[in-house]
Amino acid sequence: MPPSLPETSPLPPIVFRFGAHPTTHEYMLVFILYERVDIQQRKFPSKVELYTQGTRSWRSIASVCHPDCIPRLDCLQAFVNGAIHWIALERGVGDGLSSLIMSFNMGSQATWVLKPSRRY
Repeated sequence: MPPSLPETSPLPPIVFRFGAHPTTHEYMLVFILYERVDIQQRKFPSKVELYTQGTRSWRSIASVCHPDCIPRLDCLQAFVNGAIHWIALERGVGDGLSSLIMSFNMGSQATWVLKPSRRY
C-alpha cells in the first residue's frame, strides 16, 4: 500500500540538502521552502536557494522539486557521484501517494526524478 498523508499532517515548510561540487569540492547547501502546501490537491510548490562555500552567498535557482512532490521526512539523503538523492512522495492514482527518488546534481544543478518499477 502506498504511503499517504493525513489531512492534518503538519508539513515542514523548509528542507535542507547538503553536498559538494564534484570538481571544485566546495560545500553547497540547498534550501527548499515549500509554499502554499495543499494536501488535498497534492500540490507542493517550492522556492529554492543555493549556498556555495566559495562565494559565501545565497542565490535563487530553478526549483529542484516537482510541484507534485514533497520529500519524505522519515528518510535520509544520500550524496553519491556529485549528486544528492532523496526519497519523495508524488501524487499517485486516486487518493494515494507513491514514492520516487529525486536527484540534484551539484555540478550542473540539474534535477532528475527516478521512478521505481511497478513491482516494488
